[in-house]
Amino acid sequence: MENTYTVYWLDGKKEIVKGTSISDSFRKAGLGGGALRAVDFYAENSDNDYVWNKQKHNWEKNYEKNIS
Repeated sequence: MENTYTVYWLDGKKEIVKGTSISDSFRKAGLGGGALRAVDFYAENSDNDYVWNKQKHNWEKNYEKNIS
Protein backbone atom coordinates (compact mmCIF):
# COMPACT_ATOMS: atom_id res chain seq x y z
CA MET A 1 0.00 0.00 0.00
CA GLU A 2 1.31 3.42 -0.91
CA ASN A 3 1.52 6.22 1.61
CA THR A 4 1.37 9.94 0.90
CA TYR A 5 3.98 12.36 2.24
CA THR A 6 4.30 16.13 2.13
CA VAL A 7 7.91 17.21 1.62
CA TYR A 8 8.79 20.69 2.87
CA TRP A 9 11.77 22.15 1.05
CA LEU A 10 14.24 24.69 2.41
CA ASP A 11 13.26 27.14 -0.35
CA GLY A 12 9.62 27.41 0.78
CA LYS A 13 8.09 24.95 -1.65
CA LYS A 14 6.24 21.81 -0.72
CA GLU A 15 5.63 18.68 -2.71
CA ILE A 16 3.37 15.64 -2.38
CA VAL A 17 5.11 12.30 -2.99
CA LYS A 18 3.80 8.73 -2.75
CA GLY A 19 5.45 5.43 -1.95
CA THR A 20 5.57 2.52 0.46
CA SER A 21 8.01 4.53 2.60
CA ILE A 22 9.52 8.00 2.51
CA SER A 23 12.65 6.63 0.81
CA ASP A 24 10.53 4.77 -1.76
CA SER A 25 8.51 7.92 -2.43
CA PHE A 26 11.71 9.92 -3.04
CA ARG A 27 12.95 7.25 -5.43
CA LYS A 28 9.64 7.19 -7.34
CA ALA A 29 9.68 11.00 -7.58
CA GLY A 30 13.18 10.86 -9.05
CA LEU A 31 14.76 12.63 -6.09
CA GLY A 32 18.33 11.52 -5.38
CA GLY A 33 20.70 11.92 -2.48
CA GLY A 34 21.54 15.49 -3.43
CA ALA A 35 17.92 16.48 -3.06
CA LEU A 36 17.87 15.27 0.53
CA ARG A 37 20.14 18.15 1.54
CA ALA A 38 17.45 20.58 0.35
CA VAL A 39 14.64 18.99 2.42
CA ASP A 40 13.68 20.80 5.60
CA PHE A 41 11.33 18.06 6.83
CA TYR A 42 8.45 15.85 5.72
CA ALA A 43 5.07 14.89 7.14
CA GLU A 44 2.86 11.89 6.57
CA ASN A 45 -0.23 12.50 4.45
CA SER A 46 -1.04 15.53 2.37
CA ASP A 47 -1.18 18.32 4.88
CA ASN A 48 -1.33 22.07 5.21
CA ASP A 49 -0.04 22.18 8.77
CA TYR A 50 2.77 24.59 7.93
CA VAL A 51 3.07 27.87 6.05
CA TRP A 52 6.21 29.49 4.65
CA ASN A 53 7.25 32.72 6.37
CA LYS A 54 8.82 34.76 3.55
CA GLN A 55 10.45 37.23 5.93
CA LYS A 56 12.09 34.63 8.19
CA HIS A 57 12.63 32.07 5.42
CA ASN A 58 11.29 29.17 7.44
CA TRP A 59 8.23 26.99 7.90
CA GLU A 60 5.84 27.85 10.74
CA LYS A 61 2.92 25.97 12.21
CA ASN A 62 -0.35 27.02 10.55
CA TYR A 63 -2.57 27.71 13.56
CA GLU A 64 -5.25 29.38 11.41
CA LYS A 65 -6.07 26.26 9.40
CA ASN A 66 -8.60 24.98 11.95
CA ILE A 67 -10.28 28.32 12.58
CA SER A 68 -13.74 28.61 11.01
